[in-house]
Amino acid sequence: MAKRKSSNPTWSEVKPAVINLDQKQLVKLVADLYRFSKENQAFLHARFGLGDDPLDPYKKTIDACMYTDVYSNKPIQISKAKRAIKKVISLPEEQRSVFQDRLEEIMTSSSGIGWGYHDMLSDDYYSAFPKEEE
Repeated sequence: MAKRKSSNPTWSEVKPAVINLDQKQLVKLVADLYRFSKENQAFLHARFGLGDDPLDPYKKTIDACMYTDVYSNKPIQISKAKRAIKKVISLPEEQRSVFQDRLEEIMTSSSGIGWGYHDMLSDDYYSAFPKEEE
């Protein structure tokens, strides 16, 4: 029986194609991804520690989504903030720790907001950054 190809390929299907690229092809691929979106640019800047504050786009996203101005009629966008947190989790430890401190500050300051908001932020924070055993 022939193996059926998925309509949505996974990383395990893409990885062999990437492995077969030579250095020049790999650099071109990264350049294409870089030009494709601001999100890719922000990720690569953060991943390689480029710029004055490579985590700034992620900080702004999380601040805007979780610290919504209650007078602006903009909704709290927890799912968008969660996506930013998942991207930060993939960064090297030294870059991730600065961001983790900021997220902890946001989570702690949300105490008393109500409607389960602080509880949800706490759950998301500790899911992303489990407490270390003492």
